Amino acid sequence: MSRLPNAGAGGVVSPRQGEARKEGRRRSFFLSTIFPLVAGCLGLGLIAYGIAYPGPGILPSSLPLPTLTATPSKVPTATATGTITPTPTPMLPVATSTPIMMRDPKVSELIAQGDVLILYSKYAEAAALYQRAAVLAPQDALLLAHWSTALTYLRQPDLAVEKASAAAQLDPTNADTLACLARAYDWSKQPDQALETMRKALELNPSLAGARAHLAEILVDIGDVDGGEREARQALAEEPDNPEAHRSLGLAMLAKEQFPQAIAEFQTAVGAQPQHAYRHSDLASALRLAGEYELATIEYEQALALYPAFPNALNGLGLVLYAQGKYEQAVPQFQKAVLLDPNFSAAQGNLGWAYLRLLRCDLAIPAFQRARQLDPKNSSAIEGLNTCLAMPATTPTSTIMLPTSPASNTTTQTPVPATPSALVTPTQTATPTAKLSPTVPPNRRSYKAEIVRWSTSALFAAIDVEVVDKEGKPIWGIDFSVDGGSEILYTVTTDKDGKAVLSDVLNPFATSAYFVRMKDNPNAPIVRVPTGGDDGQLGWRKRAVVRYTEQ
Repeated sequence: MSRLPNAGAGGVVSPRQGEARKEGRRRSFFLSTIFPLVAGCLGLGLIAYGIAYPGPGILPSSLPLPTLTATPSKVPTATATGTITPTPTPMLPVATSTPIMMRDPKVSELIAQGDVLILYSKYAEAAALYQRAAVLAPQDALLLAHWSTALTYLRQPDLAVEKASAAAQLDPTNADTLACLARAYDWSKQPDQALETMRKALELNPSLAGARAHLAEILVDIGDVDGGEREARQALAEEPDNPEAHRSLGLAMLAKEQFPQAIAEFQTAVGAQPQHAYRHSDLASALRLAGEYELATIEYEQALALYPAFPNALNGLGLVLYAQGKYEQAVPQFQKAVLLDPNFSAAQGNLGWAYLRLLRCDLAIPAFQRARQLDPKNSSAIEGLNTCLAMPATTPTSTIMLPTSPASNTTTQTPVPATPSALVTPTQTATPTAKLSPTVPPNRRSYKAEIVRWSTSALFAAIDVEVVDKEGKPIWGIDFSVDGGSEILYTVTTDKDGKAVLSDVLNPFATSAYFVRMKDNPNAPIVRVPTGGDDGQLGWRKRAVVRYTEQ
């Protein structure tokens, strides 16, 4: 576990203590925390259809898009003027309008599989399963609420609100469903609706600690930091081990610039859910704001190891580099964040500031303009654009009065599912730098493709894809899809290592073959992956790796 050096009595956990705590939690996770955790947004729903596994209490999250953001989670970030702006989070409900005995077993199976995928940070795959289930049961409130949470993770706020609203209409007296809707409102920057809906949820069930923790986040987001701290502490009094409550208290401490206390709370949340990418991102943001750039980098990289397509973590890495004056190195991090999420106003503005520091206003101005277009209230982008327009073409860097770091609301909404303790935490090592190009994704290049290896590491049946250039360097940002010969089942984008998991949950007996396609590229071959389970065929727990090599 990361430690803030010389933090004194701030409550920061030492590496040895952190490991001991994590090991203790792992050993007792299934025996001692199944029911306390399941009692939240996700768990009761699973019990309703006969599945009991150690899920999170309330699957919350925050991925807001502030002026200049540093993380995806709700860690508030100081702007250039020292102002701290927080943000919100979404969640998974428990409600089900469909009577338990009447639910189609197939729907229950799809919901259970989707919930497991969320625990593995496979948000797109989970959303696809929920969507398939919704065809069978369009009026199932539990299903719609879970689907809303997956959409929140995928940064699709409008759709998340739509699904959560439908769930709340189907079961308007269920506190968990209302809490899920409140989180969707919060993430979609509708604080008034979020606050009103969350208060209604707590009126229905005052002891819902997860909902109270999210109320604390909302209060911090709207500037009532003392109120947020009060609600977070009350949630912890009700459930001392609730990771969301620790996270919310960390947000309040961060807003008060009490960094050691904030870091300690985020460390506790990471210790409870060590496989959750958003937890590491929260901690990384706090470390960054405390000036602990090396430790922040480790946590951001850990978050990316768990969830490679994580725009907020990439943006956070860029902010760490920017704060150290490494503007050229910061640019590709911001570029990748924008590539993964073209609507990420904060990252667009950050990219503009990095270009501005490099005296490349020809590149900075379009970035600032795009950031303003996405968020007219992005004051950092407005400031950067005005600075660029006022700069003489030959002004030397030393005479330009620019902020030390771009304004950054470290509070981007982050959904927060618990992850199975059986998963092994990836090593905290930097990955090779992917090939960067203004034409990425290179959808017009020619490739050869082949199945390069098989393994037995899949959860069900899996297909991975790798893309490299002529020199063997990874190419990131390329879209792929997999289908069974007709409709597309999953779509993914290669990460900074040029890799992507097309799916971990394929049924090897549903079709005679699956087809891997590079989207919108007529020069890339379609790869046929046969099924059946024999040698050279996809089967249960078998993983096929397809490699595309630039010609």
